[in-house]
Amino acid sequence: MKCIAALPLMFAAALIATPCVAEPSVPTDIVNSLEDTSARPQAVAPAPAAATDAGQGHMVLGMMVATILLLVIVAVLILHHRHLAKQNKMLIEQNDKLITNGAIKDKLLSMLGHDLKNPFNALLGFCEVLRMNGGEEEPMKTYINVVYDQSRNVYNLLDNMLQWSRLHRNRIHYLPINVRLKHTINEEVDQLVPSANNKNITLNTDIKTDAPVHVDPYTTAFIVRNLVSNAIKFTKPGGLVLVSLAENANGEVVLTVTDNGIGMSAEELEHVAKPTDGPIEPYSTKGTENEVGTGLGLVLSHIFAHNNGGRMLIESQKDKGSKVSLIFNKAQA
Repeated sequence: MKCIAALPLMFAAALIATPCVAEPSVPTDIVNSLEDTSARPQAVAPAPAAATDAGQGHMVLGMMVATILLLVIVAVLILHHRHLAKQNKMLIEQNDKLITNGAIKDKLLSMLGHDLKNPFNALLGFCEVLRMNGGEEEPMKTYINVVYDQSRNVYNLLDNMLQWSRLHRNRIHYLPINVRLKHTINEEVDQLVPSANNKNITLNTDIKTDAPVHVDPYTTAFIVRNLVSNAIKFTKPGGLVLVSLAENANGEVVLTVTDNGIGMSAEELEHVAKPTDGPIEPYSTKGTENEVGTGLGLVLSHIFAHNNGGRMLIESQKDKGSKVSLIFNKAQA
């Protein structure tokens, strides 16, 4: 469009710069015959005003052409502007539709996750009752354990999706209070003991401090639940998962989940240990018993730990296990 608009200007400039038409030359013999002025009267020289008028005429013509071309350029620019305005309006309308559709999707996902969590809570409760009172007869015991384990996995999937949806819509509100992580650990581990037993995994705790931390209890419990669930998920049958709580040399409270599972390579570790201010990029792999996941657990745990004033560190080696540490400052007295 810029090239098209520039062409008329170039053409007009060339037209204006064109020299005026020269007067026709007189043959040399005629000039010589006229040199003898004795026999005839002296010729009167033509008035220079004629050449001036011709030059002015060309200039006026050039200016008229330039004016017309300038008007054409203005018209082209106006049409181009209208075209851009129309395209911009279409882009704005499409963006508004995408935002609306995204909001509807997020709301639907949130409602779906929230409404499905309650039935799964009831299902898990009944499964636990059956496990406690169903006796030791096979294959009924195996069936009950399978139902409980699968229900727990689906519950964790729903919970991760719900938290991601809430985070995406800025619906997570942190209400920090003084929390003793010892109680949080015991509650979450008790819920996950059946899943560990079903894989023949030993799940132990080692609590060495009861110092409080100032955090939001709901999101902190989510972190603990995900760290222990991941450790069970990626540990082979017969393995060990240890949840410990202690104070480090800096006086910070450190919750550590250690396993001797399959671990992570340097590339996998890079995916799950991203900064908390970047986009959420799920990274999901199957567990040792083909357990599935959303790939959101560790990413959300990173963000929740950061927003609670803490930090999360991950150490892992392929085929040697993983160690995840959650570090908080002690609450002020």
